[in-house]
Amino acid sequence: MSLAFNTSGTVGIASGSGSISLSSVTTGALMIVYIIEAGAEAPKVSTTGWTLLFSTADSSNFVGHCAYWRVKASGDSSVSVTSGTGGTPILAELVSYTGQAASNPVDISSSATGSNSAPTAPSVTTTVARDWLVGVQGQDSATAESGPSGFTQRVNVTNSTATCQISAYDESLGAAGATGSTAWASTTADWTAGNIAISPAASSYDPSSSRFPDDYGTTDAGMLSHFLILGGY
Repeated sequence: MSLAFNTSGTVGIASGSGSISLSSVTTGALMIVYIIEAGAEAPKVSTTGWTLLFSTADSSNFVGHCAYWRVKASGDSSVSVTSGTGGTPILAELVSYTGQAASNPVDISSSATGSNSAPTAPSVTTTVARDWLVGVQGQDSATAESGPSGFTQRVNVTNSTATCQISAYDESLGAAGATGSTAWASTTADWTAGNIAISPAASSYDPSSSRFPDDYGTTDAGMLSHFLILGGY
């Protein structure tokens, strides 16, 4: 099964906590929540059952961020997000995808913070072919930005309540390996950014192709086992 974008949502709050509805998310879809906080604290997902990818409280640039993931269960109705103990504004986004790997749907992730007009998420080295790369970004200024070249925009909003901006973009990848950094162009501000590579579900051999899927491996033993399964000697 191929990866596919499912849906998105956002919430901005001045302090405390808020929630994003999951009513439009397909059951079984991979959900990613990304949060920026306009203060030197790390925000969080307070709903149980979510797995943390990264979390940073940057006291030098006075900004914080985090990312979590979860596969939607039938009883999931919303996800709650919470600011740090200082109660500074946060802006959160959710993006969801179908067709992800059953185990370890998130291959690898990276994150960074800074203060300039070029938010940049560090390169990641994927371990599975045909991953999708999800680039997430935020800044403590409610002004628009320009997304990374070659990516598809899923979220790009400013929020006057949170006095922040947040975005999510994605692109499909080919062979496993280094992705390179992901860069946005924005006004000068304190920013956060991250790269999250998600893995596709294992697929069957395509008889119209002259090769086996990359995620089946290329070892002699692995190729021989596929040859035998497909009716070889």
